[in-house]
Amino acid sequence: AALVNTTIANLGQVVENKYILSLPNIARSAMSLTYMTPGVVGSGGRANTDNNTNFVANGSRNSTSDVLIDGVTVTTVEQNSGITDLKFSPSVDAVQEFKMQTNFFSAEYGQTGGAVVNMVTKSGTNDIHGTGYYFLRHSDLNSNAWFNNRNNRPRTYYRRDQLGGVLGGPVIKNKTFFFGSYEYTKSKSPETQTQTFPTLLQREGDFSQTFNSSGALMNLYNPFDTFTNAAGNIERRPLAGNIVPKAMMDPVALKFLSYWPKPNQASTSITQTNNWYEQVVNPSTGHQTNMKADHNFTEKDRLSGRYSYNKGRGNPANLFGEGNPAYTFNAGPNGADTHSTVFEFTRVQSATTIWTARYGRTYQNYFRNPMVTDFDITTLGLPKYMKDTSTLAVFPTIQPADYSDIGTEGWVVMDRQESVHHLSYQMSKFVGGHSLKFGGEHRRNFLDYAQPGYPSGFFSFSRGITGKDRFSTPGNEGNSIATMLLGWWGSNQFHIDPKVFTRSAYWGFFFQDDWKITRKLTLNLGVRYDFDVPRWETLDRQSYWDLDTQSAVKATGYDTRGVMKFVNSERRSPFDKDMDNWAPRIGLAYAMDSKTSIRAGY
Repeated sequence: AALVNTTIANLGQVVENKYILSLPNIARSAMSLTYMTPGVVGSGGRANTDNNTNFVANGSRNSTSDVLIDGVTVTTVEQNSGITDLKFSPSVDAVQEFKMQTNFFSAEYGQTGGAVVNMVTKSGTNDIHGTGYYFLRHSDLNSNAWFNNRNNRPRTYYRRDQLGGVLGGPVIKNKTFFFGSYEYTKSKSPETQTQTFPTLLQREGDFSQTFNSSGALMNLYNPFDTFTNAAGNIERRPLAGNIVPKAMMDPVALKFLSYWPKPNQASTSITQTNNWYEQVVNPSTGHQTNMKADHNFTEKDRLSGRYSYNKGRGNPANLFGEGNPAYTFNAGPNGADTHSTVFEFTRVQSATTIWTARYGRTYQNYFRNPMVTDFDITTLGLPKYMKDTSTLAVFPTIQPADYSDIGTEGWVVMDRQESVHHLSYQMSKFVGGHSLKFGGEHRRNFLDYAQPGYPSGFFSFSRGITGKDRFSTPGNEGNSIATMLLGWWGSNQFHIDPKVFTRSAYWGFFFQDDWKITRKLTLNLGVRYDFDVPRWETLDRQSYWDLDTQSAVKATGYDTRGVMKFVNSERRSPFDKDMDNWAPRIGLAYAMDSKTSIRAGY
């Protein structure tokens, strides 16, 4: 049975290696172990299988926890948000110990809005030990889904192969040791899409068979042919036969329409919705390598170093057909290369004094590309100046109301390089009943980031344009594809999004005293000071509102202060400094007997 904690106030859970390897873990992710801690649940009803920090720990905000591996952080801060983003998680076979702290941390820990996860990787010993493994997940080993059985459909194909091994031992006995691991993962995951695309008649401009859910014909009206009725209101005249004449069809719209896949299944509704279905298998691969070395210079001095590399690649299939640039689903060829490095030096000064210093760096290069990256938008009839100013040569997004859109989804493209440098140092000292610890840490983050919204344009079309009235559209009037064929654009967007290069830094200092007053009572007393250096951009392109400067607009009786400004060499960040972040830590642990303890903290 687990020992009762009678010395510290913090709440959490320690998972030892034998449980890490023995407990069921379908994703074989070390971060899944967080859910073994009381009070930790998936956010928003999510299943407890996340491999990131998207969990809630005793009511704290999700995605704000810090994750340390061998004492060094492997999380960065997500762009324009306060959430933490996990960059690296070692194979479960390389983890020696997993510790989750949820509340009442000692002053040693900061820079977290939720919990603290601390993983320690394995080291080599005087004996050579190794393990090899292979795990298989296959749809043939599963029962069919209930809805598949109901619709007489076979099991959805899925396969995941994971193999690897670990090896550790001595280089020089009692002095130098090594440990290494390698893991390869290959999976094939199914993807299905059911969408609503223009029918064959609608593609020809014929809407005589287009009905609403009540079975009423969707009547079309010509926005170019209007008159003033007896009440003095402007109305549109009907399109003869509910057909858009060929002579009125916009050539750019016809180009758009040619990229829509044709319906390939009968709709179960009179509205002709859900008339297209496709299923593909998306392959992905992952490689992870961990290498660690430990060297004892003397009985008092020890140096440890670890280097980890993770490479992941995903290559989703194009459901519209290989090479079709109008693929619209939020996916594309993607991958990440992650490097994690840590060095730790420990000196045992005496039987009561220990010095520790660590440096680590985590770096990741992530990309996600559209299916086609060399599309010429002038072939659609769009003007050349759009092509010349576009930051990415992709198919634009075309979005008619009540139909599935086509084209490159907004913000699907990602080009991101980010890194965190982490330096920490501390001294531990035992004086009588006092266990003293003081030290500090410094983190420096960089994020080079590009995620353009609609670099080739976004064009929407509403059904109201082909309704009778200009300001209201009943449920049996208008159609957005007819509106598009007539060349009547709705709300449009065209984004020019340059890559940004942001930097930020953090300093933290602490003092902790765990004072064992009696055999049964321990007080945990500490204080921490944190300072976040406001984020800046290397090219000084950030902007902000100066609410104290008078604007050019003046109006008697109104306060019209407020000017949009850009940063400069005198003020490189739009954010103000906060120099008053003191965090006292007070806790106690009282052992009532060998089986019961009382703990409290502030």
